[in-house]
Amino acid sequence: MVPERRDYLLVTLVIFVVAVVNVRFHIERYLRPARAIFDLLGSAAARIVTGR
Repeated sequence: MVPERRDYLLVTLVIFVVAVVNVRFHIERYLRPARAIFDLLGSAAARIVTGR
């Protein structure tokens, strides 16, 4: 049974919103500590740690 177009779009929209919220949560959670470590170590030390 093929779902109606409206149902398909609604489910797609819900999945998209959940993904965006999830990404924003992880950025908020991990970016601040990473930035603090970068500021503390400096760019040269951070490149050595990450191998870049």
